[in-house]
Amino acid sequence: MSVFGYLMPPNSSDLCQFVNHWLDMRRADGFLQALHDYWILGKPRPKIEPRWCILRDVLHWVR
Repeated sequence: MSVFGYLMPPNSSDLCQFVNHWLDMRRADGFLQALHDYWILGKPRPKIEPRWCILRDVLHWVR
């Protein structure tokens, strides 16, 4: 588990709560673990297929 630190201006409890909540959400969805795996452990990123697109998948106008 990685530890992150962020500088906050004095008396910024709202910003601190927002950042803490954002970090909790990112930890829950696996984003922080993916960052750790890539940057610290050197694991390759999984190949992500592009989302479905009418122009690409139906009309074949773009690749």
